[in-house]
Formats: sequence, structure tokens, C-alpha cells
Amino acid sequence: MTPYHNIRYWLSDFCSGGKVVGKEEIFNQCHARLKNVIERVFGVVKVCFPILKRMTPYSFTTQTKIVMVCFSIHNFLQQILVANRLFFEYDNKVKLESDNANQNQNSTTSNFFAASDQEFMQQFRNQITNELFQVFN
Repeated sequence: MTPYHNIRYWLSDFCSGGKVVGKEEIFNQCHARLKNVIERVFGVVKVCFPILKRMTPYSFTTQTKIVMVCFSIHNFLQQILVANRLFFEYDNKVKLESDNANQNQNSTTSNFFAASDQEFMQQFRNQITNELFQVFN
């Protein structure tokens, strides 16, 4: 699911640019925050499980199982360990948001999905946007 185009998106834009205005900006801000969390977790899990950095030539099904097992072990360890030093180290080494990376929000993903799938995701995004707008206003 893509953010709204031509609407503020990067977290640094929200930090420096006043109050969030409009339901599309609310959605984009939530999307950007969630994206940062997901990237952070993937970065930490890749450090714990180097196999995720260079997936060997296993079948897609096997690769999926490897990813699920790595995340399951990671989640189990998170429940046991209150403070995870890898998150601390990762936060100190990596700038989680790069204004220079992925500047082009006009992704080519539209070429990969059927028109009916794209329409469904747009409707789903609009539904989420309306619900977020009700919560935050």
C-alpha cells in the first residue's frame, strides 16, 4: 500500500513543518512511522540472522519459512529480554530515515498488480485514512 502522492510524507517534513493537516497527511505520517519501525526491525533481525542478507538458492517456500523462523526466534527473544542491545546498537549506527533515499514516491508497483487489485488497495487505503482521521480529530 503506497502513501498518498504529492502529500507530505517524510517524518522530517512533519517535525519541521507544523501541524498535520488533512486526512491524507495523517495517513502519510502513520505510514511513514510504521515504515520506520518495520525497517528498524528488519535491520536488527538481519544482524541476528545473516542468512537473511544473502538468501541461498532455496525455493521460495523454503525462503519464506526461513524468514518466518528467524522472526519467530527474534520475537521469542524479545519477550525474554527486556532491553535488546542490538536495537540500541542499530539505532546508534543507522539513520532510519533518509530524505535522499526513495524520494520518488511514484513507484513502479502499479506495473506488477492487476487493476482490480490496485482499486481494492486504493479503497482499503481510503477506509484506513477515514478511520485514522476520526481517531485523530
